[in-house]
Formats: sequence, C-alpha cells, structure tokens
Amino acid sequence: MNRRERRAGKTPGPSKAAGPDPSALYQAGIVHLRAGRVLDAQVCAQQALIADPAHADSLHLMSLITIESQHFDLAAEWARRAVTQEAKPEYLFTLGSVLRQQKQFEEALEAFEQAARLKPQAVELWHAVANVMVDLKNVAPDATRVQAWEARLGSHDRLRVGLVWSGNPDHDCSVPLGILSELFDLDAAFVSLQKDPSADDRALLSRSEVIDLTDGLTDFTETSALMSCLDVVISVDTGVAHLAGALGRPVWTLLPYTALDRDDSPWYPTMRLFRQDARRSYAEVIARVRGELSALIAAR
Repeated sequence: MNRRERRAGKTPGPSKAAGPDPSALYQAGIVHLRAGRVLDAQVCAQQALIADPAHADSLHLMSLITIESQHFDLAAEWARRAVTQEAKPEYLFTLGSVLRQQKQFEEALEAFEQAARLKPQAVELWHAVANVMVDLKNVAPDATRVQAWEARLGSHDRLRVGLVWSGNPDHDCSVPLGILSELFDLDAAFVSLQKDPSADDRALLSRSEVIDLTDGLTDFTETSALMSCLDVVISVDTGVAHLAGALGRPVWTLLPYTALDRDDSPWYPTMRLFRQDARRSYAEVIARVRGELSALIAAR
C-alpha cells in the first residue's frame, strides 16, 4: 500500500490480468502450420481472433489454414477480411491464388496487380500476374459475343482504338482525358473501355465522337470479346492493359516515369510501353502516341 492509499484508507485492488496476445498466438500458429500441425494452427488463430477479431495476420492465417483443407470459398473470404484490415502484398497474393484456383481470373488478376504495385521488387508477384494472364489467354472470347460487339461497333472502315485513361487513384497511373483527347481528331474510331468515368470526363466524351459501349462490359468475357474487335488498345496500367496483352491484342500502355527505359513488356509480346520521361509529362507521352498512331493509320 502506498502513502496516498494509506491516507485514503484504501487497499490496492488485484492487478488486472493481461489478455492473450494475438500476435504471439499468430506466431505460434504459423510455427504449427509450417510443421504440418494444421489443427493446432487453427486453435491459435481462433484464439487470436477471439482476443482481437480484426487481427489481420490471424485472419490471413485462417485463410492459409482453409487452403490446406481445400475449402477455397472460405479461404477467399478469410483473405478478403485480412485485406480489408490491411492491404499487405502477402494477403493479396493469397487472395489472388485462391481466386485463381476457383478460376475467377479477373479478380485474381486485380489482387496480384495490387500486390505487385505495393511491392514492385518482388519478382514472384509479377510472375503471378503473368501466370494468371496465361489463364486469361486460354479463355478465348466467345464467337457469339464477338459477333454481337462487331454489330454494335458498325463498319470497320477506320482503325478501331480502345481507350482506358483512369486507373486506381492510389497508384497515380491516370492520364487526364483532356490530354488524351489530343488524339481525337485523328482518322480513327475511338472506343471507350473506361468504366465509371468522372462527371467531367462524361461531359467531355459527350462532346466527342468517342464510342461508349461500356454499359455492356459486365464482366471480363465481354471485355475480351470487345477487345477482339479492336485494332489497338491504348491504356494506362490497369487490368484492361494486362487482359489485352494476355489475349495477344496490340496494346500501348501509358506509364508514369521510372528509371527504366525499355519500351516492351517481358510478359506480353504485343504490348508497347509509352513511359513518361524525366519531365513527368503525359502531354509528351500522348504526343509520341499520336505520332505512332498516325503512322498506323497511314499504313492501313
């Protein structure tokens, strides 16, 4: 009893026992899982989540455990919950792997892409992106869908150019539509593949001759069918660019500045890279694209 408590005539109460440490339980669970003791790992993960239902590592551990038991629907749900708490590359990799196992290739691609952008030095993440692209390439566009898109596009008397200008706002990979519109006076049929454009972009599109059929792009099979009707796709670094590359469609990808100077893709032979230079100007990038596109139009 300290002096203040003696003066107040109080006795100290019992100290409150600390609860279980979710991080320690998670670490123990990982050790069990690596040793093949799946049930012991599950007990640790469950105890950790009782202590802290939002413990991201333990949510991810539950995903790994359910993968071991081949309960892939549950594994995907646990991985999504982990990603919701914190979008770590390893959580996204697990989510992508499970989705790929379930043949949900487009969603798997999104997860792998996000992981690779968060940890660009991790070669295995880019390999995962490439592998799921192989899966997508093996899913050939349905001939009936292709014919339906051909009918909606009309006469193919000009070069058809697909456009995507806006990507994930967290990754600084968008090109202002006002800059991209410098291409619109060329003798080509421009087709928007951009989902959910901003109000300003919709207003600009309404004043242009860009064909907007995105209401029919309900899933990646429709997107791949439409892209099969196009001569070239010009896109920022999004799933659409990777899908076009996987389908073997000519695709020109617009990229922000990095120290890399290659203009081809190690994964997609039909992809060309148009990257900002040290000035970090997309106006300069679009000027280069305009020159190349003009040459392609002239060669028809």
